[in-house]
Amino acid sequence: MASTVINTSKEMMAYSDFPPPIEFPNFMHHSYVQKYVEMYADHFNLAKYIEFNTEVKEMTLNNGIWQVQLSVGQLRQFDAAMICTGHHCEPLVPQITGLENFKGQILRAKQYRDYKGFEDKKVFIVGIGNSALDIGVELAKIAKNVTISTRRGTWVFNRVIQNGLPYDVVYQSRFYDWLMRILPWTIANDFHEHRMQQRMDHDIRTTFPPLANTQFAPAELIPIRKENEIDLYKNVFPPSNYVAKRLAVIGLVQPIGSVAPIAEMQSRWAAAVFAGRLQLPDNGTMCEDIAQTRAQMRRQYFESAKHTVQVPFIPYMDELAELVGCKPNLAKLFMDDPKFALRLFFGPNVPYVYRISGLNRWHKAKIAINSLPRRVKMPLMQCGGPTREMPTRKCKGLMHRCFKFGTTKCFALYFGILFTFHLWVFGRYDAFSMSMFIVYNSLISLISVFVWLFFFDFVWL
Repeated sequence: MASTVINTSKEMMAYSDFPPPIEFPNFMHHSYVQKYVEMYADHFNLAKYIEFNTEVKEMTLNNGIWQVQLSVGQLRQFDAAMICTGHHCEPLVPQITGLENFKGQILRAKQYRDYKGFEDKKVFIVGIGNSALDIGVELAKIAKNVTISTRRGTWVFNRVIQNGLPYDVVYQSRFYDWLMRILPWTIANDFHEHRMQQRMDHDIRTTFPPLANTQFAPAELIPIRKENEIDLYKNVFPPSNYVAKRLAVIGLVQPIGSVAPIAEMQSRWAAAVFAGRLQLPDNGTMCEDIAQTRAQMRRQYFESAKHTVQVPFIPYMDELAELVGCKPNLAKLFMDDPKFALRLFFGPNVPYVYRISGLNRWHKAKIAINSLPRRVKMPLMQCGGPTREMPTRKCKGLMHRCFKFGTTKCFALYFGILFTFHLWVFGRYDAFSMSMFIVYNSLISLISVFVWLFFFDFVWL
């Protein structure tokens, strides 16, 4: 689409050793994304390894060597292969009764290019994935009316939040992930729903395409169960050491966040396995891990094609990083550089975090993390001037000075009240009575202090 803009900010979708230019917008048009990828290829001299306009027709594993049939008629041999088609490579046309009698125009999302020809038309969109919403928003400006149909509903929210900051830069942090995991699900869900419902009432969701591209990969090498359940160890390797040492599946995940850093981390792991620097567990251990992961998914999500490959962004990245050997050691970092360690914990979990230490570390990773606030703010500046500050007349009292965002003020207020109340209870009752509340009081006090520190430190953005 001519108007496509990415849904994740440039810093959260960046390559871990190549930050996007500071002048690029936080949410890049597809032309900027293409330019960024080309800049990366030029910087690392990768273009000479890429063959464009060449389709892989078939792959066959023969005596440990991949026989790859190309569309140009060539047969190539490789020691290892990565399937990087993702899970949006094949479109899905839902079975609708009477569709063959429809006399209007029918298009798949991948066939849509621009709004021309839809002027003053009635448009009906089936599904509410990313492409469906992009098309709906564009056509709503010129079509007579646009209707979106979905089965179960989904959450729709802005790319930016308070002060124009990218949503993922604010919410994709280790602290926020930790807080959502220790809080009861009712509190965590209520918070999310409150934030989502501030803009609109929700009653929408999506249909998803098939997740596996089996046109060229032998089906017996990647077991596929019903409803798109695919047996892959950590969503990357088939549970067979013979195959896994020669084949990896990259990007076959549905994260809450950007898929690009995950695909890069998967690629780093696969490359280390192919090179013999890292070893995979035995087949039984891999199958057991797949079963445990699938059981966890069923407890957390309803059954659908999408949720067979759903992964939590930060926990999954940390899991892979630990296998690769590049997970940051926050305890050690806190001893060496406390301020930087706090920034890693409370700030956004950008891809550069996984280049601080370990395998293939990048010596400029710390600089990239420390300069992140300036790079995020730069696109918001007008004519090179300073970013807009809150008017002085609104800055009344300590709460307004320390917490300039509405949501953070609410958090600070609620936890501040809880913290004060528990201090009052502690001073009012004797030690015997207080023993009933000591664990609960300690937990609330700890959370209150962490939340206060987080939102005080949050203004560094």
